[in-house]
Amino acid sequence: MTKRMTQEERRAETSERLIATGISLVARRGLASVTTKTIAQEAGITWGAAQYLFGNKIGFLTSLGRRLLEDLKNQAPIPGRAASSVRAGLETFVWSVWCSYSSPSYIAWIELVRGSRGDREMRDALKVMQNDYIDHISALWHATVPHGTAGAPNEIIMHHIVLTLSGLAARRIFLHDEIAENEHIHLCIDMAVRMVMEKTQVSGS
Repeated sequence: MTKRMTQEERRAETSERLIATGISLVARRGLASVTTKTIAQEAGITWGAAQYLFGNKIGFLTSLGRRLLEDLKNQAPIPGRAASSVRAGLETFVWSVWCSYSSPSYIAWIELVRGSRGDREMRDALKVMQNDYIDHISALWHATVPHGTAGAPNEIIMHHIVLTLSGLAARRIFLHDEIAENEHIHLCIDMAVRMVMEKTQVSGS
């Protein structure tokens, strides 16, 4: 005999279905081409039920943004200890961030940000979430790459890596450019290693 779900479980299941459908549609079509009513319809849920769960459109999109942020953070988990060498740490960091940037959740996040530019309330909410993600990437950097030694990488190098990877992700999303992933990622790692070596030489001169 199948156990009947409680009201709380039904609410959670409905919320999950709405958010999962929203992520899929926003990633494929862009926020400008999708309405909250369309998302509810695709999920097989009335908009009235969606409003009951999320309050209004801003409430729903904010919940969508939070889920995307959690997905992106899960794509780049923070390890328990740093790598054995700077290069190994840089490789781990670069690939972890790229897993996040190359995921469908990142596409949906970018579309959510683009589609919310005209709404100040939504824009401010997304900015707070984005700062949280930046803090996560910074924590990943410090947990992955060995620090405290001569010539250790600093956050300027981290920002160069993140900007390079976000640029590659933008090419895939907006230009539909199927980049040679392995080649570009290894070039990014080599760039980071070169920057560390140059920093070490300057420090030692």
